[in-house]
This record gives sequence, structure tokens and C-alpha cells, in this order.
Amino acid sequence: MGIRLAGFPAWFAWRTYYLLALPRWERRIRVALDWTLDLLFERDVVQLKGATIREEPYMDLTKKKCVPCEGGTPPMPPSEEDKYKDEIPSWELNRDGNHSIERQFEFSDFQSAMSFVNRVADLAEDEGHHPDICINYNKVHLELSTHAAGGLTENDFIVAAKINEL
Repeated sequence: MGIRLAGFPAWFAWRTYYLLALPRWERRIRVALDWTLDLLFERDVVQLKGATIREEPYMDLTKKKCVPCEGGTPPMPPSEEDKYKDEIPSWELNRDGNHSIERQFEFSDFQSAMSFVNRVADLAEDEGHHPDICINYNKVHLELSTHAAGGLTENDFIVAAKINEL
């Protein structure tokens, strides 16, 4: 979660000028309406010495779609990896060699494990981004990294979040 200024200073300067041109009672109504809209659209707003600061909503990776990667795509920097990792807490971040994320799933029997693997395969085909899968009877180990980038990209985290929902 990051904090950013909402179009400051241009937006703030225009808004301040616009509000000062209004009568005092109308200014209060406009400011109250602005704050109400911020709350309705679930934007966390903080008033800090006259500047409006909005906290970015968490990223819902399950609503995103993987973007095809080509050679030359840079891997995600470690600071970005940490931010995205917070969205998929059940996955482990592996920074040995090419960075990857991995998770082990355990099932009651082989058939359940294979059913899960088939659902992961369908999801991977839909997204065009495929995990490395290792099956050991009732355990399934998944590892995601973008080979074309030589590390992690947003695609890996998108697929991991969607796998969590299976």
C-alpha cells in the first residue's frame, strides 16, 4: 500500500481557487460532498496541512489478467516483490538465483491432488502463464517465475492469487 498525492499541486491549486470563489456555506457543502464521495469509493483520505493525500487501495490481483512477456522484459525489483508478496501471504518468496514464488498444497489423496492440478492447468492456460508443478502422491508443489524476464513479474503474482481462489 502506497500513499500518493491526488494530482497535487495542480489539482489542489485548482480546487482551492474554485472553492475560495464560492460562498462560505457552499464551500462547506462541496468539501463535505467531496469527502463523502471519497468514502463511498473506498479511498482512504487524510487531510495534511491543506494537501489531500489518498492511500492506494490494495491491489486485487484476482481481477487482473496476465500480460504476455517477451525477451528483454526486466524482472521486478525486490521492493516491488515485497509489496506483491503481501497480497499472497501463503506463498514463499525464493530469492536464490532467479527469484520465484512457491507454495506446497497437501490433499487427502492422489485423486484430489490431480483434480487440483487439472484446475491449475486450466487456469494457467487461460492466463497464458504456467507454473512449474511437482506432484508427490497427495502433495503438489507449485513454483512461479517468469523465465523470459529471469525473475518475477506481476504475472506470477496474478496467477498465484488466482490459484489461491481455486
